[in-house]
Amino acid sequence: MLKRRLGRTELMVSVIGFGGLIIPRISYEEAIKVVRHALDLGVNLIDTAKSYGDSEEKVGAAISGRSEDCIITSKSLADNIDDLLADIDLGLKRLNTSKIELYQLHNISTSEKLEKTLMPNGLLDGLKMAKKGKKIDFIGFSGHNKGILTEAIKTNEFDFVEMPINVVDRNVWCGVLPLALERDMGVVAMKPLAGGALTDMSSEIISFALRYAVQQDISSALVGMKSIEEVEFNLRAGITNPYRNMRKGCCLMRQTPLARRSVASVNIACHAIRDWIYRQYLYCTSIIHVLAHMNCQDSVILRSK
Repeated sequence: MLKRRLGRTELMVSVIGFGGLIIPRISYEEAIKVVRHALDLGVNLIDTAKSYGDSEEKVGAAISGRSEDCIITSKSLADNIDDLLADIDLGLKRLNTSKIELYQLHNISTSEKLEKTLMPNGLLDGLKMAKKGKKIDFIGFSGHNKGILTEAIKTNEFDFVEMPINVVDRNVWCGVLPLALERDMGVVAMKPLAGGALTDMSSEIISFALRYAVQQDISSALVGMKSIEEVEFNLRAGITNPYRNMRKGCCLMRQTPLARRSVASVNIACHAIRDWIYRQYLYCTSIIHVLAHMNCQDSVILRSK
């Protein structure tokens, strides 16, 4: 499996990572088979979170006896230090491990959450306490808001960041990625298939989208996988020609640039998705207006009574 350096952590992670968000949809036994098959094929970065249902438990069962084969990243949505430390302890128990290599504050996307992170005795201090206690190795965060991502990265307090990197959300990440790289932060791409918006497209477009994400200057692209077939397809789709870096002694990435036809196909898919989103927006807006009108009428009726 091709690997890249995860910024200043110096960890080498597979360019395709296993996204654990959707394994709660499959059985315990099937989840173990899928995760272990990914490990067998060289995937070593596995992403999970307390909020992902029973994902941590399933990942913990799958990696039992194979901790040397994987690097785990988990997350907490806690908004205070006590709940955060409790989530880390619960994660250690669920994952059946003594240490989580990468731990994130889950979805820092508002100024209020960032403030709670950086204030004295805040969430960042909680992560530092967990690191000092050898419960985690490296500190990171995930987010979707360009402005908040930028502010958090500029603090230089985080070792890595997880953010959407795909052909649809380019307005979010294009200006943020260089800031993270300047600080030698590891960058993990979430939602390379646009949060599932591309999963119903043709296999050709899915392949192009994965390659597009992997060809950015990132460490790994996380893909949700719930079957052995999906694992095998995503690894074939996202990876092309490896080469050997003798100084690091590991396999790195040399991608054949996307063909002009491939880029055009992905752009067509992007426009189709944007049109669909816009139609949904208009639909939702119309529903809101109808409901508001109904509420207004109800209010008039109640006042008349």
